[in-house]
This record gives sequence, C-alpha cells and structure tokens, in this order.
Amino acid sequence: MNELHEGDWLLVDIDGEIVNFGLAKPAAQPFVHSQKSYKTDEFPTATDAFNRYAQDIGIRLNNRPSGMSISGAVKGDSLRIQRCRWIISITGIAYLTGSRPLVMNDSVAKGWMNLGSNAGRFPKIGGMTPVDFTKPGKWTTINYNRGLGASLLTRLDETTFTSSESECGHIGFAPEDKVEAELSAILAKKDPRVTYERILFLEKDDSLWSQLSQPLDGSGKDRIRAGILGAFAGDMTLAFAGWSGLYLHGDQNQFLSNAEYAAIFNRRFEAKGGFANVVRPVPRFLANREASNLPGVAQMMAADLMT
Repeated sequence: MNELHEGDWLLVDIDGEIVNFGLAKPAAQPFVHSQKSYKTDEFPTATDAFNRYAQDIGIRLNNRPSGMSISGAVKGDSLRIQRCRWIISITGIAYLTGSRPLVMNDSVAKGWMNLGSNAGRFPKIGGMTPVDFTKPGKWTTINYNRGLGASLLTRLDETTFTSSESECGHIGFAPEDKVEAELSAILAKKDPRVTYERILFLEKDDSLWSQLSQPLDGSGKDRIRAGILGAFAGDMTLAFAGWSGLYLHGDQNQFLSNAEYAAIFNRRFEAKGGFANVVRPVPRFLANREASNLPGVAQMMAADLMT
C-alpha cells in the first residue's frame, strides 16, 4: 500500500459513462492528484470500480474521508445515475470507506470549482461588479454540458460557505419571440412539456428546424440558442438572487467565446424588466472546460472538513 497517500481524501465523480477517481491531501486549497478514469459499463457495480481504483494506485479505502459528485439528483440513500446502469447506495459507500461520503450533484461540484485558484483566469463576458469571495454573497453556476443544470454557492459569513442544488434545467421554457414560440410549439407536438433543457439541446441537424416558417443557417441557430441561454441564466440569477456573479460551466457554453453570441446572451440576460438594474451589474464568466468535477468535490470537502 502507498503510505504517502494514507491520509488523503478520496474523490469520485460519476458522470454517466465515465467514473473519475482522485485523491487530495487535506488543505484549504486542495490539490487533486492520482487521477484515473474508467468506463462505468466495465464494472457491474460502483463498488467494483472503487476497488479497482484502490488496487491500481495501491491505497486502502477504509478509514478514508470521501466526496462524490454524480450526474443525477441527490435524494435519499439510493442514487440513480443518469446515463449509467449503476444505482449508488450512500450507506454502501460508507461501509466501504468507513465514513459517510459527502455527496453532491455535478452542478454543485461545478459551483465549488469557482473557488479554485484557476477561476481567477476565467474570461468575463459581461457585467461590471468585481467578484469577491471573501465577502458574504451568492454566486450562480449554470452547468450546460451533457444536461442543463444550475446551483448556488453562498458565503454566509467569514468562514462559512454553503451550496444548493437544483433541477432548473427541467423548468418550463418561456418563448419570447416568434421563432422561439414556433420551436416550442413544434416540440410540444411530441411532448407537451417543453423544458429549457429540451430546447437548448436541439442539434443543428435536427429535422425540427426545417419546420420553421423561415429557415435558419448554422449561425442563426446559434443566435437563437444564445438568446435562450441568456434568458435562462438571467432567470436563474433572479430566482437565486445571485447578485455576486454567474459562472457558465460545460462544453455547450463554449460557443459564447464568439463576441456576437455573447452580446446576444447578455442582452437577454439583462432584459428583466423592473429588475434590469439589479441584474445588469452581475459579473458573468465563461469557465474553462474541465475533464472532471474532482476539483469541485475537493473544494467542497475542504469547506466541510477544514472549517
């Protein structure tokens, strides 16, 4: 066994088809190391994957604090993972590691990543207020990757951070112009419940686009997507009262590095009627692409165990 890692935290990120493992030494700014990734369909159960990782890097799992991020809702003891056949038992993981794991969904993990040392280099795409994590405040995270989610990170006082998960991607979509109303009506023919996640995951080659009264090219479809995403992000900022900042995580957000699409996003983000003056100053950041949520898991463990 590797005695160098005896006191390190175990980090786990189960993201559908992939499970990522890593370790972190206890610290206020933990460094993730010894990372390994496996395909979930290679293991009958999560326990088999845990044991394989422990064997591969030579560590004991027992008596080891652990944290875990999952692509799914965190509710109850048995957790169903999206895009994966596993059902995770929190009690079972506690038996394996010797203590109850700290469990969060992937959007919450993305929110905690905003406290990492790398976050200061995220490009700002809108807003005026400077970010200050040393003061009480609320920061919204949009996780637009394989699904659409959102979370809230709150600083209550000098030492205490808390986080809140949500399933905001599944709230009903509210069209704001003729094209969006057409898209919503066409989607509703198949399923009357049209959510933001459904409409924001329309592929450019989806046959639905051909049913619009006026055709759109690829850039036109991205302009529509930028506006809908901006409206959604602004509504989440309002719902959470996240005046301290907005962070956009996930591969699907990266098209906002285009200045034209970012401008459309910002116009819709700020178009909040009587609340426009409150929403307009909120700083908005386009986060880097991350291969896993392990840094966020480590940061949440630090806040839970080091304070």
